[in-house]
Amino acid sequence: MLAEQMHNQGNPAPLEALCRDLLQDDHGNAYACANLGVLLEAKYEFGQALALYEAGLAAHPDNFELNFNLGNLLRRLGENERALAYASTAVELAPGDALAWLSLASLARQTRRFDDSLQACQKALAISPDQPLALTHLANYYLDTGRPGEAIRHYRKALAIAPDAELAHSNMLLAMQYDAETPLQEVVDASAAYARKIGDEAKDPAPFPNDPAPWRRLRLGFVSGDFRSHAAAYFLEPLLARLDRSQFELFGYNTHTTSDVVTERLSRYFDRFQSFASFDTDARCRQIRDDRIDVLIDLSGHTSGHALHVLACKPAPVQVTWLGYPGTTGLSSIDIRITDEVADACARDGEYSEALYYLPAPFCVYRPCIRNPLQRYWPDYQVKPTPALSNGFITFGTCNNLSKLSKQTLDAWGRLLGRMANAKLLIEANGLENPEVRRSLVERCTRSGIDESRLILIPRTSTNQYLTYHQIDIALDPFPLTGGTTTFDTLWMGVPLVSMIGDSYRSRISTSLLTATGLGEWLASDEAEYLGKAVALASDVNALNQLRLSLREHVERGPLMDEQRFAVYFDNALRQAWINWCNHQGAEVAPAPVTPQQQAQVFISNGNRVPLEQELAPLARSVAEHNWPRVYQQAERILGCLPRQPDALAALAEADFANGHTMAVCYLSNALDAAPDRPEYYLRLMEMLIAQGEHAAAQGIAALAEARFQPQ
Repeated sequence: MLAEQMHNQGNPAPLEALCRDLLQDDHGNAYACANLGVLLEAKYEFGQALALYEAGLAAHPDNFELNFNLGNLLRRLGENERALAYASTAVELAPGDALAWLSLASLARQTRRFDDSLQACQKALAISPDQPLALTHLANYYLDTGRPGEAIRHYRKALAIAPDAELAHSNMLLAMQYDAETPLQEVVDASAAYARKIGDEAKDPAPFPNDPAPWRRLRLGFVSGDFRSHAAAYFLEPLLARLDRSQFELFGYNTHTTSDVVTERLSRYFDRFQSFASFDTDARCRQIRDDRIDVLIDLSGHTSGHALHVLACKPAPVQVTWLGYPGTTGLSSIDIRITDEVADACARDGEYSEALYYLPAPFCVYRPCIRNPLQRYWPDYQVKPTPALSNGFITFGTCNNLSKLSKQTLDAWGRLLGRMANAKLLIEANGLENPEVRRSLVERCTRSGIDESRLILIPRTSTNQYLTYHQIDIALDPFPLTGGTTTFDTLWMGVPLVSMIGDSYRSRISTSLLTATGLGEWLASDEAEYLGKAVALASDVNALNQLRLSLREHVERGPLMDEQRFAVYFDNALRQAWINWCNHQGAEVAPAPVTPQQQAQVFISNGNRVPLEQELAPLARSVAEHNWPRVYQQAERILGCLPRQPDALAALAEADFANGHTMAVCYLSNALDAAPDRPEYYLRLMEMLIAQGEHAAAQGIAALAEARFQPQ
């Protein structure tokens, strides 16, 4: 058909006109709905495309193209469960179509049906053995299920067939970080090759109009696909909440197609927050230049949703990478990588394409319970006694991704269990609800000397995050790629962690965190010491329990969760990077001006923030008026920005107590912990406890008050 030929030659107008003509007479015309929908998707008019596919399917439910297209569109929109149903129908209608099987493989992976994803990949490869995308999907499966070496092998096969396959190359770099057998230099070389592939070295950016004034207020652009319920958010939110707004104006560029409650909360911290999902690279670069961003901050590296093509074009004078990826991006267009003096203490010449800026450890700061900030105060999320007291045996455990469980790690754990006949090993991870994934892990553990009877395998869900730690006495860190977010989670939940000191960033993340928090005695320099420290911790259960019950307070009061401390160091890193650029523009750098310390702020919406004190007065009025719905709204907004703010916690306690809820004492106890010099909290807590019949607990609070406020 002529219209289709012209579309294939880059002119979609005739095909669009033909489809619209057909739809005038037949609103459910399958050909027109399928093809016009694709054209609209290309223009990011997703709503209209969705309506067309659904109209076509209403008239032709067994049409392959419509089922296939709708499944792919719903996947782009993040509606993976709905998309899976249409993708499944598509392969039933056209079992010989390799792309249909690949669509199903992708959706099965997104919905954590790993066994189904494997079968769909195998079907696609049976139809088209040299299909690079099928090999990439199969590699993704192996990476997801703990076999990074096998993943790398399949990524290489895809690249051998299609050397320009950027997705396979970028994903391979992430897999290399997990793989104990991949030398660091090989990762460095592959990173540089990726940068050349996307034209990093060929870019010659136009002159920047940004004013090279060293001490002026700067525009920061954060670009990421992780402004959502994602590990990065645990570290991004506390920074955004504390960055000095007299020094910085914040822009957020979201590359992900969907959003959630975390997206909504994170977006409030930005003066401007917009979706980049529908923008191509040129449009993204234009927007960043139009916004006159001074410092562009990449949060992803070689992880999902990255925007490295954008950074390769150098749309901002200063470009920084931080947080999301445990190695070099390979891009010379990125000026600095923010790290810390412990994690990258062993960095070698040529390891990074970026210059390193060393913060005092740690390289980030942590805020737990990102999906629901109030969870951190709930009883289920408080530290419990070590389970060995009731179990009668030690449970070692890890909640890291399966890909981090290298052969060396499992071998070491096998030898540990060999030394402790009654101990068990708990592993919580994505995919363990799938029989094939579970079988593969059991086989790997068996080869490492760990009998299946010694294993406790728990599928990871959003509801058991943190709660699994109640079942673990001592956490074991994998190597060479150690825990990151899981290390923070582990320590916050009061669980001691034994970790191996490595010789590169990926193997020193936990080293940085344990060093920063003064727990270096849990770090081992070799396997013998690693096993010895684990056995020593397990040798005295009562001492282990006392350690556990005191660990959270130690962590919360230290650098791992000191948000203001970290924000100051991060501020300084960005300012120094900016000054370096100004120097290269010939600007004179005067001494730093004196700036007042930023007061705590509450963020309401884009560009709309108020000092905390302005929020506390209305909150107090709402409590006095017994306007409990407003109290909940105001207090939760404050606590979302400023965790453990005592006035907001006390207000929540009053609202819950008035409404007969059970959390009042928990909230007020946390308020008391945060502000132990407020005598009214002791009195009110005693009243609440007495009202609940907890007279002994009330007497305990009275004793604490007497000890604190008794005249000297």
